[in-house]
Amino acid sequence: MTTFKKFIIPVVLIVGVAAGALFLIKSQLGRPGGSSEAASDHGPARVGSIIPDFSLSSAQGKPAKFSDVKAKVILVNFWATWCEACMVEMPSIVQLRNAYKDKGFEVVGINLDENQDAVLPKVEKELGIGFPVFGDTEGKITDFFDVHAIPLSVIVGAGRKILFIENGERNWNDQEIHQQLEQWLSE
Repeated sequence: MTTFKKFIIPVVLIVGVAAGALFLIKSQLGRPGGSSEAASDHGPARVGSIIPDFSLSSAQGKPAKFSDVKAKVILVNFWATWCEACMVEMPSIVQLRNAYKDKGFEVVGINLDENQDAVLPKVEKELGIGFPVFGDTEGKITDFFDVHAIPLSVIVGAGRKILFIENGERNWNDQEIHQQLEQWLSE
């Protein structure tokens, strides 16, 4: 084999793998956020979509509906205890909820751990999670939100309209989100 072929073949393979990885990352994390069209039952949720009134189930098996959560603005957070980024951002979600819960803001956790009974009580106590945490046993909520990577957070306003979608870890205590949240709460 010539020196040229020995050099080119690995370079082409590396470029191909890198391009494939970037495509995969973009397809899993890239989510359009500016559309005001309502999402269909088959497409991913977008900003402006109206979410259905999902049936929820607590870790203890108690049924509820999304409409049972009474708040002007709701942050829906998809997370799991095995997800390092989820655990890093969770304290800032707890702090944001504590700062705005008396102003009409609530957080709803959708936990994706397989054995919630075993892991949630300890984590909820350690992190001071005082908001409701539900599972998605039927996969309907994760399908609607097209959850492929966590954490995924969706902020929902009046009439269950999606106001904001955040893929990945975020510090929920930055000034930008506080200002935006105050605006949404005042509408």
